[in-house]
Amino acid sequence: MKKLGQKKPLYQFVQDEILNLIEEWDKTRPLPSEAKLSKDMGVSRNTVREAIQNLEKADVLVKRHGVGTFVNQQRANVVTALNNLHGIQNIVANEGKELGFKQNTIALVSVDKEIATYLKLELGQEVIQIVQTYLADNEEIVKGICYLHPDLYAEEPKKFLTTISGSIDTKTDIFSIINNFTDFSVDHAITRISAIAADRETAESLSITENTPIVKLNETYFDNEGNMLMHSVDLIDTEDFELLVVRKRSF
Repeated sequence: MKKLGQKKPLYQFVQDEILNLIEEWDKTRPLPSEAKLSKDMGVSRNTVREAIQNLEKADVLVKRHGVGTFVNQQRANVVTALNNLHGIQNIVANEGKELGFKQNTIALVSVDKEIATYLKLELGQEVIQIVQTYLADNEEIVKGICYLHPDLYAEEPKKFLTTISGSIDTKTDIFSIINNFTDFSVDHAITRISAIAADRETAESLSITENTPIVKLNETYFDNEGNMLMHSVDLIDTEDFELLVVRKRSF
């Protein structure tokens, strides 16, 4: 674990670090002791204790008397921290679940007004679209629709589509595809979160009832120089896929 800085209250840093830790943690094992976390992070045990207590109140962690502190598994099928960009394939694997796809397609499409606005393209311009409905232990959790920006493939979408088409049939995440086949790498994303009712097509993809409330993430991805790389629309069944985020009071 990294040494912590001083730009915000230490307990919030510790909460962030614990959320990062549990994404790859064996959920059957207790977390490291407060003493070990304190030593690894370079903070006091009181700070670690405060962070753990906050995560207990949020139902993320649960203490078992005489045994230790565990990740609370009486929750959604898959749980991840929203402040991390791991790719759904890696999130599912880190939860110890079996990854699968109900839908996994790639095609050239003409962007509608919404996607054209996000990607700053002309209405109707062709881009590569990847549609994947992810399964965790055979349960539908997320339908992801990703639009790759033309700058990734030098305005040769058909050639690039052919080049990467084999990769989406594997368990390779889209971040890795960009790393492996272009000169770019995803550094960060701007995420817009909204609650919507599932339409018929989404309901069928996620095996839920039409008009069921779901979470929609519109995410625009950039490299470390601010170049736009892609935009994705993730439609999430929150009964099976839960998002966590640590928020700080600003006043």
